[in-house]
Amino acid sequence: MSPSPLPAGDGAVTFSTPAGDASGRRDYAVVNQPIGDSLLSILRTSGPNYAVALPRTDKTVTLELKNATVEEALRAVLRQAGLPQRYRTEIATGAVSLSPIDNGPGLVRPDALRLSGAFAEMPVWDAINSMGHVIRNYTLDEALKKCVVTLAFKERTIAKLFKDIEGVASPPITTDFTGGLLKVRAR
Repeated sequence: MSPSPLPAGDGAVTFSTPAGDASGRRDYAVVNQPIGDSLLSILRTSGPNYAVALPRTDKTVTLELKNATVEEALRAVLRQAGLPQRYRTEIATGAVSLSPIDNGPGLVRPDALRLSGAFAEMPVWDAINSMGHVIRNYTLDEALKKCVVTLAFKERTIAKLFKDIEGVASPPITTDFTGGLLKVRAR
């Protein structure tokens, strides 16, 4: 459970630090930025590997946060943007990812999402698994654990992103995204 934000005297939202909390906290400020850009600027502080999946939107946000974790800052942006879907933040396989929850009301179809983020010398296996809940239906070759990808991407469809990954992975890989199933193999 996230701590409740405390209003700061200068208009910023300040988060309290629960006893024993050793998570990284910092200040964030976004001024009239598109939601996707705001989320990406926050995710960049989490490390070199991150991805966000959002439906297209022209909404912008302005907010100032003090003493927030990455997850608290991401949720504050989504809350201020008034996005109706529920989102999940996942820190797994060496990457932080943010995407809509894939069940229940407000379900967003995968083909309606646009993915943005970066992978830096990340195993292809981990990069794909970090976005598995967005892809939903995929198979991977175990040899992908030895393939790496370095790529920055913005507002890509799932199919386009995996063609981009295929183009830069080392050693080379092949992707096939037909019939709603993504198959990725080392060459």
